[in-house]
Amino acid sequence: LELLKQDHAKVKKLFDKAESADDREQKCIFRQIKTELEIHARIEENIFYPAMQRYDELKELVAESLKEHSAMKALLQELVTLTDPEESKDTLEELIDNVEHHAEDEEEGKMFPKVRELVSANELQKLGAQLQAAKDQGKAS
Repeated sequence: LELLKQDHAKVKKLFDKAESADDREQKCIFRQIKTELEIHARIEENIFYPAMQRYDELKELVAESLKEHSAMKALLQELVTLTDPEESKDTLEELIDNVEHHAEDEEEGKMFPKVRELVSANELQKLGAQLQAAKDQGKAS
């Protein structure tokens, strides 16, 4: 859970930098944001969420998170294709709102507290190692 929280914090810092950057800098920062979000989504979708879906109490929360990931990916794709700086800025704002809502929902909403309640520390430790390995592999590719 700490690894996922660190990812959320890293992207939030990139968002803060992007909001105060000029257009050229913003494009560079956006590429970093896109990479971070894609890796984060991939490890959650391939490792974390499937492990959490084994718990009935978490199935609905996982489904909601997957919907949020889908919306985030659509906004990322839209940002790649936009050329108008004003449209890009608006879409980036929407992405920021969506991602921050998603991170807050997971961390302080129902998911992480519920996970801590249901999943043993040992299992979370193993899951953390799997997530880190997949993340490292994602950055290498």
